[in-house]
Amino acid sequence: MSKTKYYHLSLQHSQGARYLYFLVNDEAENGVSVNVNKACVLFDKEEKEGFLAVPTYLIEDLEREITVFEQGDEVVFNTPENLEQLGLQEEEGVLVPMQQYYVLPTDYNKEEDSTFYFLHKTQEEDECITKNLRQAKLTTVYAEDFKYLFLKKERMEALSVDLEAQSGIGVYNTAENRAALGLEYDEDLTLVRMEEKEATETEAAPEESSVSYLGIGLKALSLLMDLRKAYRQAQAPSTPNPPYRTINDLAQQIHQVNREKGFWDKERNVGEMLMLVTSELGEAMEAHRKGKFADWEAYSNEISTIKTAPLSFKKHLKDSFEDELADATIRLLDMAAGLKIDLDKHIQAKLDYNRTRARFHGKQY
Repeated sequence: MSKTKYYHLSLQHSQGARYLYFLVNDEAENGVSVNVNKACVLFDKEEKEGFLAVPTYLIEDLEREITVFEQGDEVVFNTPENLEQLGLQEEEGVLVPMQQYYVLPTDYNKEEDSTFYFLHKTQEEDECITKNLRQAKLTTVYAEDFKYLFLKKERMEALSVDLEAQSGIGVYNTAENRAALGLEYDEDLTLVRMEEKEATETEAAPEESSVSYLGIGLKALSLLMDLRKAYRQAQAPSTPNPPYRTINDLAQQIHQVNREKGFWDKERNVGEMLMLVTSELGEAMEAHRKGKFADWEAYSNEISTIKTAPLSFKKHLKDSFEDELADATIRLLDMAAGLKIDLDKHIQAKLDYNRTRARFHGKQY
């Protein structure tokens, strides 16, 4: 039986707050506190509406602080980094759980009746592995292949037990646990998912001369596998060509989004809108001075395998020099569309005029 201990994190109280809030053991029903030392510790991961059961060892690894609220409360910062470690993200101001996975390298799990090995959380190299789930890498990016199996966090922790002669928890590599995880060994003693092995055997099986229930079942299974693969591919986000041909088209798209978000519910002030553009340019200057630039490659790699890109945007693009320039452009185009200004026409006219002007337009610089 799993010996994992859990805190209950309050999603409602934590969202938008500086610190995370936890369920406490007091007389008030669903009483919460930012002080981790007052939090309830449970051995069962019972579901409680509005709360998320979080293993205590995950909380121990987060960025924390001893405050002077009440004789040194120990609190956990509500930061994007901490939320990611807990498998949470903020969507439109609401905290929602994300699916997390442990990464199991098949090359290091060929010995039956031992303990499963996982990638260590500090590195991604093959040789950096651990049996201890408390030290194992957790990721929200699902990128399974023949070398790595991605196993759901909840399922692994449900099978975890205290490791003998060492601190931590792990999962024994037994036939029973493999079956619970949908895993088995192939002829090369490599861990594979049961469905993959069945699909391979189905493809290799000779065609039967007569119809049988077994044959129908195998063909149905093969069809389901193909549908499942197609569904996964359809769910993976792509990078489509921009759905606009002109600047006016782009301006209209931006304006439509901002209308849906309520920015045009009442009449806008032109001076205010111009100053907001200026403020974005000021933020761009500060980002450039601090050397804060977007990591587009890291962002592209992550969103190619996950559907929820907001967290990746916050990690790799938000508040960068490029992001602030985009903000300024978005505000300008939104204003132009809202005021029904044909930017395509005016930009072309200005370019045509500038071609007739002197070097530096007749000025010193």
